[in-house]
Amino acid sequence: MVVPLNEEQLAKALENARQQGLPYDWNLALDGNGRKRWSSGGSKPKSFAYLQRALDYINGNTKASISSINNSNKSNSNSNTNNNRTSKATGKKRSSKTFVDNLNDSKKKSKKNSSIDVKVSSSNKSNSFVNHKPHSVSIDPETSLDIQNDYTNNPYKYNRIVGTVHWDPTSIQGAKVGHRIRVWSFHSRSYDSGRIVRYDPITHQHKIVFFHNDNDNDQDDDTFQEKWLFLHEQNYQLGGRFVWALVKGFAWWPAQVLHCHYGATLPNLNNPTATGTPHKKDLTTQPMRDGYVLVEFFDSDEVASIKDSPDLLRDFNQGEVDTIIRKNKKKRNKQAIETSIQEVIATREVRNDAARYYAERAFDCVNVLKANQLLGKKVEIFRSDINYPVGEHLTGFIRNYSTQAKKYLVVYDPPPYNSNVYEPTWENFTTQRYKVFEEPESKAFKKKRYEPNDFDLFPFLFGYEEMDANGSTLASVSASASMASSVIGNRCRGCVMECDVDHNPLILQCSTCKGMNHPGCLDPPLSEKAAENILKQDEPWTCNKCVRCMGCRELEIAFGPKPMQVQPTSLHLPRNTTLHLCNACAPMYEKEMFCPICAHVWDDARYQHVQKDNKNSDMGKKRVASSEISEGGYVTKPALKSAPSTRTELAVKGHGDVNMKGQDEEDPEEGSFRWKLANEIKDSWYYPENNVWGYIEGTMLSCEKCNLWVHAGCAELTKSEYEMTTQGDHPVYSREYLCRKCCKEKCLHLMMLLREEDTMYLFSEPVTDQMAHNYSDVIKNPMDLRTISERALIGNYKSYAWLRGSFELMVYNALLFNPAFSQFWKEAKRYYFACKKEIFAKEGKGAPASKYKEMIKERFELAEKMVQAEKDRVKTDKTAEKKDLVAGDQVLSFELGPLVIPADPPSCVATSVVRMTPMDAFYSTWLECCFSCGSSGALDTMLYCVDCGEAYHSFCASAPIHSMNDASVEGWRCPNCKLCEISGEVTSDELKLIYCEMCDRAFTIDLISPPLEKAPTGIWICGQCVDCTKCKNTSDDGEVSRRYWSRNHNRCFPCGGCDGLGISGLKEAKCTSCKKVSRDTDGLPQCTSCDAYIHKECDKTLEKENSLEGKEEGDTKAAIALKRKADALKATKSKLEKKGDSGTKYGTATAIKRYVPSKHLSKDDQKNEALQVALRDAQSRGLPEGWSCFYGAGNRKRWRSPPPTSRVFDSVPKALQYVERVKDGIATEKVKRPKKETAKNRVGSIEKEVMTKVHL
Repeated sequence: MVVPLNEEQLAKALENARQQGLPYDWNLALDGNGRKRWSSGGSKPKSFAYLQRALDYINGNTKASISSINNSNKSNSNSNTNNNRTSKATGKKRSSKTFVDNLNDSKKKSKKNSSIDVKVSSSNKSNSFVNHKPHSVSIDPETSLDIQNDYTNNPYKYNRIVGTVHWDPTSIQGAKVGHRIRVWSFHSRSYDSGRIVRYDPITHQHKIVFFHNDNDNDQDDDTFQEKWLFLHEQNYQLGGRFVWALVKGFAWWPAQVLHCHYGATLPNLNNPTATGTPHKKDLTTQPMRDGYVLVEFFDSDEVASIKDSPDLLRDFNQGEVDTIIRKNKKKRNKQAIETSIQEVIATREVRNDAARYYAERAFDCVNVLKANQLLGKKVEIFRSDINYPVGEHLTGFIRNYSTQAKKYLVVYDPPPYNSNVYEPTWENFTTQRYKVFEEPESKAFKKKRYEPNDFDLFPFLFGYEEMDANGSTLASVSASASMASSVIGNRCRGCVMECDVDHNPLILQCSTCKGMNHPGCLDPPLSEKAAENILKQDEPWTCNKCVRCMGCRELEIAFGPKPMQVQPTSLHLPRNTTLHLCNACAPMYEKEMFCPICAHVWDDARYQHVQKDNKNSDMGKKRVASSEISEGGYVTKPALKSAPSTRTELAVKGHGDVNMKGQDEEDPEEGSFRWKLANEIKDSWYYPENNVWGYIEGTMLSCEKCNLWVHAGCAELTKSEYEMTTQGDHPVYSREYLCRKCCKEKCLHLMMLLREEDTMYLFSEPVTDQMAHNYSDVIKNPMDLRTISERALIGNYKSYAWLRGSFELMVYNALLFNPAFSQFWKEAKRYYFACKKEIFAKEGKGAPASKYKEMIKERFELAEKMVQAEKDRVKTDKTAEKKDLVAGDQVLSFELGPLVIPADPPSCVATSVVRMTPMDAFYSTWLECCFSCGSSGALDTMLYCVDCGEAYHSFCASAPIHSMNDASVEGWRCPNCKLCEISGEVTSDELKLIYCEMCDRAFTIDLISPPLEKAPTGIWICGQCVDCTKCKNTSDDGEVSRRYWSRNHNRCFPCGGCDGLGISGLKEAKCTSCKKVSRDTDGLPQCTSCDAYIHKECDKTLEKENSLEGKEEGDTKAAIALKRKADALKATKSKLEKKGDSGTKYGTATAIKRYVPSKHLSKDDQKNEALQVALRDAQSRGLPEGWSCFYGAGNRKRWRSPPPTSRVFDSVPKALQYVERVKDGIATEKVKRPKKETAKNRVGSIEKEVMTKVHL
């Protein structure tokens, strides 16, 4: 919110503006909205809403006045940096121009040039490398890490002091140290070879030692040249990891991965060189495919693009050959291997030397600034806790200093120097008596300091790789070799004593630097119990010096980042994250000079200094930068307009106008917005030298609630949005901009107000299809207050304007789904206007209306049109209320009699009386409470009566809710409304009602089938809940009736669902043939011989066979039994035919012999008669006329087709299959013989035996 300024504040702001360069004839006033307006004097005054715009206008038009102002205010330009930012923290957005635009040189020729963003100009004439600008005019990278005498008076006038040492050997910049590099020289139009030996974390430059030119054979091999360069501005080829590379057709060859980078100008490698020899195609300038790397082979000028896979690239490991490399039988080049080993050794030596260099600077930083130059000194202290009460004097060395506890870590000498072996301790020398041995000659700061040894440097030594002493080459490095032999090993990072895990298992090893640490030597020290807990957790542990500072995202090896006990309230940090800051960033947080979203600090003084150096350097150069091809034979390239999408992972370049987002703003209702994670932002984007848009001090804007400055890139603003904000044209951020955490708090506050306004709880929860059956068909993008709250809580809203869009979408859905002027429609309309007037007009002024505003307006207009159309349709005569849309005025009217109020019978369910406060009773009226217990909990077990509508807990009503389906739940009746589901009436005798164990429905025992005299004990299941797994619900002709019942939900009544139940007539109702139980014994025939009951359907085959045979009255009981057995076999045969056991669609291959030969015929006549019967039977099944039947081998029947084919088949199904194939025209194909089935053969043998007995 914009707070109107008083006269005193206006005068102070005007004074600060004049110190920045505003002429004295300019005035400051407030407009009608209470915002500042900067106006010029004269006949044609100019007015600007932002001070920076006014300064830009002045720089382009009044050069003389600016020059005089610069001369008068030159001494105060640096001291007013913080005042400038404070005056801007009243809600104004920061301009994309720098703060030193008023210091531009008078050589600018037009207003257009003054309004252009700062860009990188051409290269310096004093050297042959492109864009080497004198950034280090005030800071010399050679001495930037040297310790100054007093840091209270900052020699560089920066807010961020330099009294720390940032060194990360695993970072992108630190990993380059030690490797060979080739930098393109536009002077010689060739690559100059060298090696990176240092990296300056203050100026972000690399120190390169260039060797002599390979083409110049007259120079000595030992000649070299040292230069500090910004690698992000150069065209270079940098060596990476060492590998074994395999190219098809060659042996495994030692190589080095090559990283290529090109700055603002590209070398023209396709043009001829100075000697006239054309270059061949250079792979280093070609785009690299995904998953491939560029490698350069040793002792060869060949460069190849190889897939980064273990089959083609293997780790070099100082020339070790593994099993995969040995499989290649081709001879490896020994000279190339030796060269690569020498290069590995040289790289390690340089990296070790750099690690020692940074360790020395870190030691001096702690020793001089904090430890009073006592590190590494031998002291004698008095310990009163030893040999109490006499005490003892102990001697030892000081190894470390704690800035938090103000104590020194003393490592005591072993016997005989001391009486016993003592553990290292932290001692406070301000209260402890001590004596220093070997005092320095002078304590003056500029005198010769203490030279640390290897033991003194070991606590600060990071990135040092232990060298192998096997080869003769390693012996030449005396310094590194001595450290490798004396210090490197299992030693504690604090006390530099050996760590014996066997005797002392409480040793903590850092997962990052792999350093050993005693728990008591850490800063702050850990107790043994805390160390045991860390070891028990079996999780990665990191020492304090391997924790990155969140203010600069770098490792601080001198003191290590310290956790902040009190964190800023406006800072957004992930959950369970502790803020760690180094000694350089902690003062910046005290001054509130940090971004509340990314937690990175910013320094206006350094940024202005870098921009000033860039401008001064660019204005002094008149090199042709606009031409694409220069006379020197190289191609120039303009500044990049967007982040390059090349194969390199190094610095992302930009020159003031790079849009790091590159995408449009997402729709708020989609919920797809996601804040950029910390690992997605590269550390180099914050460097003022790189000038990446959105992450430098020149592209920031202020939060109007916490008054903290935010990077435009961290705020997820595009460059166009930022420009609109600075110009006051953005619909959201020009009104009010809030940082991430303030926006979240604002959204949650608005959500609380929106919930309070929703008195009917209409929008509180999502609408489901159970609430409204066709809701998902009508509403494609649902929204509710719960969803909005969840998005606001996790930070899915970029601004609270998105929350208003979700709110209007929610209201629009309610207006669209509900009929016009219905209860819910009216409530949605009231809610919309109430929230718009009371909430967004007062609390959310920075939230403009979304696209749904017009859609809501259309719904209101459509509703009014519908009402007007209805009014026009209805006539004003007296019969208007009697008319109908279909019948018109022909509707008959009559009066109804008085309603009869039925007597309310007493409830059969025990109820509870619940007493509560009036407030609880008010909210309970909207809740569903159980009729029995009165509780509103356990809603997932709540059942609602279909008749009275009362709610019951399933456990209160003893209803089996877990076995009830949807139909049972929807049609459930409470105990007060229970009635017979068959008759639909309440029985006079409730003892005759029986309840289903699965659906809780009630049935009368007299109306079920079969009926019962009384309710049986145990389980009783109704017919609607029975799912028979035996007959697949085919019994009773597949009918499912409410009258049916069973005692097993997996067996129906006919299939034995009531076995064991003592029902009269149950034994007589069971068929001896199909073993099924009949519901009614009437009409069930009984055998006169065995007194068994059988269905008529099951006895049809027996009657048919008796008619063929001519059943005589004298048939014996055994014959009848055998015939029944034959009939049962026939039923089994028919089942096999249905299952297709024969392999054909005609059933089994062997048919049951129904023919019974007469006793008076001979055997030959019987055979002939059997053939005739079989032929007639085959013809009845579809065999054409002309086919014959005869006995073949094994006395088996054969069927022959008519001539000329005369095909013979051993079964009727095969013959019928052949007939169909003849009709289809494919009779020449061979008929496949079906496989013999064991079940069929078994049935055939039993059948033959039975028929033989029947015949006898």
